[in-house]
Amino acid sequence: MSEESKVTLSENQAAREYVGKPAKIGKKIGYCFLYTFLFVGIFTLISMGIYFYDNDLLSDLTEDNPIIFVIAAAAAVVLGIITGLKAASSVGTEKWVIGKDGIKIYKKNELKKEFPIDSFEGSKAIKNYYNGVYTGTSRFFKVVNNKGKTEELLWPFEEDEFSMAVQSIAEIRAYGGFLAKGSEARSTMDLSADAYDDKVFDCDKQNLCPAISKGKKIAFIVIGVFFLSSVCMSLVTMRDEMVIGAVGLAISAILAIIFFKLASSSNKKASKVFPEKITLKGDRIVIDSNSFNVNEIKLIQFTPINYSTATWHSYWLKIKTEEGTTEYCLGLNKSYNKTNANYPAFTSMLSDWCATRGVDCRQEL
Repeated sequence: MSEESKVTLSENQAAREYVGKPAKIGKKIGYCFLYTFLFVGIFTLISMGIYFYDNDLLSDLTEDNPIIFVIAAAAAVVLGIITGLKAASSVGTEKWVIGKDGIKIYKKNELKKEFPIDSFEGSKAIKNYYNGVYTGTSRFFKVVNNKGKTEELLWPFEEDEFSMAVQSIAEIRAYGGFLAKGSEARSTMDLSADAYDDKVFDCDKQNLCPAISKGKKIAFIVIGVFFLSSVCMSLVTMRDEMVIGAVGLAISAILAIIFFKLASSSNKKASKVFPEKITLKGDRIVIDSNSFNVNEIKLIQFTPINYSTATWHSYWLKIKTEEGTTEYCLGLNKSYNKTNANYPAFTSMLSDWCATRGVDCRQEL
C-alpha cells in the first residue's frame, strides 16, 4: 500500500461470529424419513434373514404371536423418527469465531478447535459432481495445526459468509484489525492527496475476447451440426444414396448457417462483458463508459488468481450497486494461457483502492 493511501479501522473490533442455522421443518421431516427408512429396512432384513434361516420359525412366530411383528415394525418407525429429530437438532450448532486472537470453532458452545490467525494458509473450493451432474461446492480453510501439518477445515455455512470470513482474516493480517466500511471510512477520507490519479488497467480485449469467441464458434457449429445432422439423417428412409447425400449436404449447410448466426450472437454478448480498460479514480471506478461512484458501490467481488468460474473458466469482476450487479470478464484462467498478465497487479491495486475508501471488496470464493 502506498504511503499516501490511508486505511481506517472500524471502531468495532469485536470478533466476527458465523453461526449455523437450525434445521427447518422440511429438513427435520427429511431426517425423520431417512432414519425411519433405514430402521425399517434393518427390520425387513432381519425378517428376511429369519425366513431364509428357518421358514417354519417365522411361520410359527407370525401365527402364534403376530403382534410381535407389529410392535417391532412400530418400534423401528418410532426409533427412526427419534433418531431423525436428534440428528436434525445437531444441525446449526456449529459456530466459528474469527478475531485478532485467532480462529475458534465451537460445537454446541464447546470449543473444539483453535488456530492463530497466522496459521491460515488460504482457502480451497472443490466442485462436486455425481455422475457428471454438479451437486454443489465444498469450501475449506487451510490452516497449519500445532503439529506443523496443513489441515483442511470444511466450511459449514453459506458461500457469501465464506468470502467474508476469508476477507476478515486478510484484514487482520494486513492491518491489525477490521477495516471500516461505508460512511464510517469515507468520513475520514482525504481525496485531495489521493494516491490514485487515473490509474488505468488495460484489459487486452482485442486478444482475449476473440480467443473465446473463435473457440465457442467452432465448437458450437461442429457439435450442433454433427448432432442435428445425425438426427435428421436417421429420419431419412429413401434408398437412393445420391438423394440421401444431397439431402444430408443441404441439411448440414442450413444447420451450419443457423449455428453460425447463433454463435455470432453469443460472441456479441461475450464482447459486451469484456471491457477495454478500467480506470481507478479518487472517488469512482470507470469501466469503459460506465462510472461507479464509491458512495453507490455496495460490494465488489473478483475471482482470485488461483480460482476460475465455470463460465468460460475465466476471471470476473462484479460490482454491486442499488441498481443491480454489473459483471465484467477480465480473461481466461491462466491454464488456458489467455489470461491478462496485468490481472494480478489489478486485483492488488483494486483491493488497495477499496480498503482506503471503505468499499466492501471480497474475493469470490
